[in-house]
Amino acid sequence: MLARFPDESPTPVHNHNSWGVLCVARGRDRYTWWRRVDGGGDTSHAELLPAEERVLNEGDLAWFGEPPHDIHSQQGIDGPAWELVFFGRDPNAQPRAYFDVDAGLVTYAAAER
Repeated sequence: MLARFPDESPTPVHNHNSWGVLCVARGRDRYTWWRRVDGGGDTSHAELLPAEERVLNEGDLAWFGEPPHDIHSQQGIDGPAWELVFFGRDPNAQPRAYFDVDAGLVTYAAAER
């Protein structure tokens, strides 16, 4: 997948239901990986903490692990960032989770195709 991340605001904190590898093709990206610290048993609530934040430049690689280690957010820096993303399996096969970190809420939406 080729993805564009604007610099106006970060993406919502979300998952992809898969592991993945990304490479910044153009621009700079602020990539934040979030760690789920609750038991994960309640699908409508989650407690997350930022685990790692990286600034990625053109050519830099990053990866995310199998669920629940695939929770992250991204934002372009000083302009949009373009990334090539490879997923271990179809990320659109299941609804994607979106996390409201402050409220502890999780909502779900089908990925756009």
